[in-house]
Amino acid sequence: MAITDLRDARQRLTELRERRRQLINEVRKLEKNKRQFRQEREEKNKLSRELFMKAREQREKRDKINEEVAVNKQMRNIIKEQIDEIIEKLKELEDQGAKIKGKQPPKGKIYYLKRRIEELERKIETTPNLKPQEEKNIIEEIEKLEQNLLEVTELQSKQKEVNELRKRLRYLFLERKTHDTAVKTLAQQSQQHQEEFIRLSQEARRIRGEADELHKKVIETTEKIKQIRKEITEVSKEAEILGKKLGEESLADKRKRRQEQDRRQKLEEEALLKELIEKYKAGEKLEFEEFKLLMDKGVIHE
Repeated sequence: MAITDLRDARQRLTELRERRRQLINEVRKLEKNKRQFRQEREEKNKLSRELFMKAREQREKRDKINEEVAVNKQMRNIIKEQIDEIIEKLKELEDQGAKIKGKQPPKGKIYYLKRRIEELERKIETTPNLKPQEEKNIIEEIEKLEQNLLEVTELQSKQKEVNELRKRLRYLFLERKTHDTAVKTLAQQSQQHQEEFIRLSQEARRIRGEADELHKKVIETTEKIKQIRKEITEVSKEAEILGKKLGEESLADKRKRRQEQDRRQKLEEEALLKELIEKYKAGEKLEFEEFKLLMDKGVIHE
């Protein structure tokens, strides 16, 4: 081998060894990043699960309150039927009293009040997404109409029976108001739980998305490490062949080099085994050769 070729070969060997060192450092850096990505991914997955659980609790509270709302609305409807019956009875008494006294009651007064009350009640029952303030305004208007209705009935004949019915009517109005108030209060609570449910669900999905992105980084980093290790193997082989050709190593140097190679190989094997153990514990999919290596090392038993 000519002097110039020998120098080139030695220069190439030095470059190969330096490249191998750089690649090994790069693998170590990527391994560190990979462990960090994994840790952050697990933390975000844990946080996402916790948020989803809290969101579910908010949904369950909302559903329980909605059941109470439904019960109060049902009771309100029952009371409404009773109120309607009393109003009809009062109308009959009004007509009877007018005939006895030879004069007519205020034309259409009770019918108008009743119809208007029914219209407002129907609006509460059938209008979707009715705002709390709007429902409050309607309820207040109903209360005014009901008071007006009571005042009209005070003018009617058969006073004793009318008074009993008015007393019952007043009681029912109060009962219905109680259920109206309960519906309004519970609806506000339900809305609060609904908003919290949405907020927690959205936050959980956002964090889960971040965890998915970290998982992609883990996969990408694993692939980079695989490619770099492949290059390390190729560089090592080329350096070994070139070193043999140069014949520059003494027996002691060769022994030292072999020991160093064995040490590095052992460190690489230990690093690889550690990585595979972490991968196995994390429940990630193992390649056949990776699985076989863990079995050979006694980590996995048949």
